[in-house]
Amino acid sequence: MFCKKGCYCRGCNWRTGTCPFGCSDGFTGDFCNLYCGDTLFGAKCKKKCSTTCNGKNTTCDPHNGTCTFGCVAGFHGDMCKKKCTSNTFGPGCTEFCSPNCAVLPGVCDSRNGSCLYGCADGYQGERCDTACPNGTYGANCASNCSDRCYGPDKMCNNTNGVCLHGCIDHYMGDMCDTRVCSPHCADPERTCDPASGSYSNGTCSDCDDTNGSCVACNDSIERCSSCNNTNGICYHGCKEGFMGNTCWLAALEVPQDLLSPNSIGYATIILAVFIFTTLLVLAFL
Repeated sequence: MFCKKGCYCRGCNWRTGTCPFGCSDGFTGDFCNLYCGDTLFGAKCKKKCSTTCNGKNTTCDPHNGTCTFGCVAGFHGDMCKKKCTSNTFGPGCTEFCSPNCAVLPGVCDSRNGSCLYGCADGYQGERCDTACPNGTYGANCASNCSDRCYGPDKMCNNTNGVCLHGCIDHYMGDMCDTRVCSPHCADPERTCDPASGSYSNGTCSDCDDTNGSCVACNDSIERCSSCNNTNGICYHGCKEGFMGNTCWLAALEVPQDLLSPNSIGYATIILAVFIFTTLLVLAFL
C-alpha cells in the first residue's frame, strides 16, 4: 500500500500507508483520513471547540478551532474566548450599551444589554432605550407632568419635567408651579435701609414666596411678593376697580340709586352680586 498524494500524515509509511508520526491538525486515524468532527480540533483531535461558539453543537474549524457560526452573546474573537468590554454586548459584541443606564452610563450586561442598575431619569425598559411616555418623567417614569403645562397633552421634558410648551394662563416657572400674581394686586413699594436692614417706614416689604412671611431686606428697592405663588391670593388686597382673593375680577359697577337700602332691587342686587362673585372667585382659585 502506498502513501496517498496529499495525505495528512506527518510522515507516511510507504509500505502500509499508515502515519507513524501522527496527523496534521484536524485529522485522525491510522491513515489520517478522518476529520476531527464538529466539536473537536487540533493535533490528534484532542482539543474541544469553545463552549462559547454559536450553534447547537458549538461547531468549530477542525484545524484551528475557529468558531464556524460566530460567538454566543457576550463573547468575541476567532475562538470566542474573549468577553465583551463593559460597553458592548450581544453576539460578537457588536452592539453598544445604552448611555441611559443609571449609575454607570454605557455599562450593561454583556449578553443581553440590560442595564445593571436600572435606568437614568426619563427612560425605561431593560436596555433603557425607551423614553418616558408623554405626560410622565423622572425616575422609572413615575412622575406626571404638571397639569399646568400648556397644550392638550400636557407634555414635559422626560428627564426633569420642564413643560415643553410653556404654562397655562396665570402660571409660570419651568414646571409651571408658580402662580402669576394678578397685576391688580395691591403691592406697595418701600425703600430698604442697607445700614439697618429695615424698611424706611418700619413695615416689612419683602416676603417669602412660599408662605408670605417677612424676610430680611437688602440694599435695593424691595417689593413684597404681591400674592401667594401657590394659590394666587393677593397679600395686600386689590387695586381700585378689582375684587376677589386673586384680584383678577373687575369690580361690578352698580348705579348709586340702586344701592340705597330703600331701593326695591337693593336686596336682590346684593344677593346676586354675592353669588356671582363667589362663583367667579372659586373658578379662578
